[in-house]
Amino acid sequence: MSDEQKPVYDYKHSIECRDCGDKVVIHCNRVDLIEYTLRFASASEAMPYLSREDREILISNTCPKCYEEVFGGDEAEEEQA
Repeated sequence: MSDEQKPVYDYKHSIECRDCGDKVVIHCNRVDLIEYTLRFASASEAMPYLSREDREILISNTCPKCYEEVFGGDEAEEEQA
């Protein structure tokens, strides 16, 4: 099987938000998750294809909604509102 035929993501990783308990599923490569978990690489190095929100839940176990409630939005967005 060539590299082009391999699936981009071969693993679904379920994470429970530590604040609200919602479950978030991220799709990633199992080997990349293992490299991150064993601290061979940072989340952004091991999985640069993940969105910023997906990396945050992986790192802090905080879902995007709770992260927004705790840290707020972009100050520029708030000024425009």
